[in-house]
Amino acid sequence: MKKIIQDDGYKWGLDIFRIICCLGVVVYHVADDNLTNYLTKYLYFSVAFCVPGFFLLSGYLIGIKEKITKEYCERKIMKNLKKLIGYIIFWIVIEYILYGNYYNIVDEIEKSALSDGILPVAWFLFTWSLLLIFSYLFHPIMINQSFLFLLITIVSHILLNFEVINEWNGIYYIERKTQALWLHIYAPYFMVGMCIGKFGNRYFNTRFLFGGV
Repeated sequence: MKKIIQDDGYKWGLDIFRIICCLGVVVYHVADDNLTNYLTKYLYFSVAFCVPGFFLLSGYLIGIKEKITKEYCERKIMKNLKKLIGYIIFWIVIEYILYGNYYNIVDEIEKSALSDGILPVAWFLFTWSLLLIFSYLFHPIMINQSFLFLLITIVSHILLNFEVINEWNGIYYIERKTQALWLHIYAPYFMVGMCIGKFGNRYFNTRFLFGGV
């Protein structure tokens, strides 16, 4: 019975974190339209954690697993692609009904990967799928070479922080790309999530941090 209560609390903790990130995304995009206002600018930067938070959580869920198989990654990627196609078909139908506009499904799938087209937010599913491939390659390193993986994670965040500092000054060391290809930003957060999942339960009570009892 206690284990059931713990698992329910753990699940609720993850769901609450997702809800916070979802609300953050909404506020982020609303505030993005008026950054000249002090309040909206404050809100914009306050919720900037929301998208990295999704990738951190995804990495955490990978990190708590003892093993990542090729079949698991393929299954998750196919699930993402089915969602993507379903969402695009839905909005194509809505656009046709409301405005009489016709969209090519194949073209829209390609555009969505580049943060464009009828469903530009679908870049997230593509990036998540790429990180699943990444997790299949790096999960064994995390398990068998824990110190090396932790070191790579720390170095990646140091390099990311240097880029952020330089971008404030208008200096870009990495060519600006569409959001779907910002792996140099999202992969480090994904790796931190993996580390929390792997090492957190060993040294800290991360189940409590994410809502466990």
